[in-house]
Amino acid sequence: MWGSCIGYDYETPRGLAGSTIQVRRQVLDGTFSVLHEGRIVALHPVDLAANAHDKRGQAGHEEDDCPVLPRSAADMVYARDFKPIVGVDGGFADPEKK
Repeated sequence: MWGSCIGYDYETPRGLAGSTIQVRRQVLDGTFSVLHEGRIVALHPVDLAANAHDKRGQAGHEEDDCPVLPRSAADMVYARDFKPIVGVDGGFADPEKK
């Protein structure tokens, strides 16, 4: 998440998404902070270019974490009735004879 203070964008903790927060400004050094889960968290200017390539948002979503569910009867009927018209090689698939 990020917000804007005095023309600059700052990153905030994800736990604050969708909530209203009170930003505190330290007068002596000009830094900003918020209260998050009982702790004062310093805000830092956002680096949009670095965040575009960062994998932080994908943590914990590995493919191995998701169990593979068996195909349901509805899935099998849908696959049978709505087969792709293009074959694996990119050409049109042969029509099925009934």
